[in-house]
Amino acid sequence: MPNQSDSNNAPFFVKDSKIVWSCPWYHIQQDQLLLPDGSEQVYNVVRRPNGAAFAIPVLDTGEIVLINHYRHTVGAWVWEVPAGGIKEHQSPQEAAEAELHEEIGGSSQNIQYLGDFYTAVGFCGEVCHVYLATNVKLGAADREPLEFMKLVPTPAEEAFEMARNGTIKDALSALALLWAEPHLKHLVK
Repeated sequence: MPNQSDSNNAPFFVKDSKIVWSCPWYHIQQDQLLLPDGSEQVYNVVRRPNGAAFAIPVLDTGEIVLINHYRHTVGAWVWEVPAGGIKEHQSPQEAAEAELHEEIGGSSQNIQYLGDFYTAVGFCGEVCHVYLATNVKLGAADREPLEFMKLVPTPAEEAFEMARNGTIKDALSALALLWAEPHLKHLVK
């Protein structure tokens, strides 16, 4: 029987891996796994090769710019923070800055890295990078055709409470906001 996969100390061996479907934003990878008992299993993984970047935009007023975004996947308007995929030529910070510009027309000279997390470890291998952008200046947005969004500058305390009480149902945006909270204590009364 083959040894465990050396790449990540997996308790099984990856016999074969192939892309079975793709689009410009992500692809589906199908892995044929050999388990320690000799049986085989197929595991499908959604991959976004370069990951994603989130930006928590804070205005000079101390308000956080939330977006209310219509998401076809759930058929609802969803509260979020600016975020999107990292293009092949971009660093995570460049992607966060690009999303600020594209989604809210924002720019900032003060961008701080807060960390990264996985989006959905049961079926997706995406890594998201979170940035805090302060002293954001708003201008004209440059959205994609399917980005239907409303900008809502929100007091920081209210935005954090929305993340905690479930008003922000996009878990990734809620987590990104809560990671920013300790860095913005001075804005909470």
